[in-house]
Amino acid sequence: MRRQHGFTLVEVMVAMFIMAVMAVMAWQGVDAIARSRTVAKASVDRTLRVGTVLAQWQADLRAVQPNQVVDPLNLTNQLARLIRSTDDGVQVVVWSLRGGRLLRWASPSTRLAGELQEYWLRSQQLLGTESAQLLMLDGVSGWQTYCSDGSPSLNNCESTQEAMPVAVRLVLQFDGETAGTLTRDTALPAVPRPQS
Repeated sequence: MRRQHGFTLVEVMVAMFIMAVMAVMAWQGVDAIARSRTVAKASVDRTLRVGTVLAQWQADLRAVQPNQVVDPLNLTNQLARLIRSTDDGVQVVVWSLRGGRLLRWASPSTRLAGELQEYWLRSQQLLGTESAQLLMLDGVSGWQTYCSDGSPSLNNCESTQEAMPVAVRLVLQFDGETAGTLTRDTALPAVPRPQS
């Protein structure tokens, strides 16, 4: 008598169990790859965003415009207020840190001393909720500026700023997933400060 060749029910069940285990393992691998890709993309996006924000910060500092109406550069902890030149005159720009959010506000450009004074006064009353304020970065836990007068040492801008610094160091502290510190030095153009 010939025996029929085939699989028994037990053999089929064992094979299906092994395939199910392999499918679950493969799914976990694909899921891990997808999650790591999402995390990597978020990290790259954040890095690009930080780079753009720092480029804007440096552009603002390099465009500081001394004038006889208001202080062209006022750096304190959590706040930077400056007068920058534009194609249409000058504008007041304020960088501020409020509730872990780095914000930037810019006034309209003007060529009139009275308007510049008005914008300067308005910039001192910002609450952080104005529609003209742009959210530059979130997750920022600290902001500190240091000024250099050309000597090798750096001083806290808030306590020592009497004249236009030669260079400014910005130190940002981040919290959360991107915890750490970022430092950026910017040399200011050599423009003499006008006499009052």
